Amino acid sequence: MIIVTMTSWVKRIENVKSVVESIMNNTVKPDRVYLNLSKTEFDSERVELPKDLVDYFNSDERLVINWVEGEN
Repeated sequence: MIIVTMTSWVKRIENVKSVVESIMNNTVKPDRVYLNLSKTEFDSERVELPKDLVDYFNSDERLVINWVEGEN
């Protein structure tokens, strides 16, 4: 089983979709990709996730946004 885990933050969130797409397009595909994001940092009242990123993660059950407590 191949599991990829990555963490991002507000200043780099716009790059995450292209990074994950690249990972998913490799010859050897991961069974799961976890994107770890801080609940505090991505509070929907302050910063929303890009819609294309959310849609992409919703399109494949192997892609998981993992919300974690505390600061990034």
